[in-house]
Amino acid sequence: MDLATGDLASGDVLITDGVITEAAEQIDAPDAEVIDATGRIVLPDFVDIHRHTWQTQFCGLGADWTFDDYMTMIASAARVERC
Repeated sequence: MDLATGDLASGDVLITDGVITEAAEQIDAPDAEVIDATGRIVLPDFVDIHRHTWQTQFCGLGADWTFDDYMTMIASAARVERC
C-alpha cells in the first residue's frame, strides 16, 4: 500500500493507537504486543468486512433515504434473513 515500502514477503507492522505507524522487514519495538500472523496477508482497512460488504448494496438503493428509512429497511432485511 506504500509505494516507498513496496510489498513485503515477510515483515513487521507497528500499530500505535489504532494507526499503522510503520511497516518494514523488521521493527525494533521491544514493548509492543506481538501477534503472529505467519502465513497470513496483512492489509489496512479490512476491518469487519463481513458486515460492511453486504451493506454496500444499499449505497445506490437508499441514496435518498433518511436514517430512519435505512434502519427500517435493515430491520426488515434482518427479519427476512432469520426466516
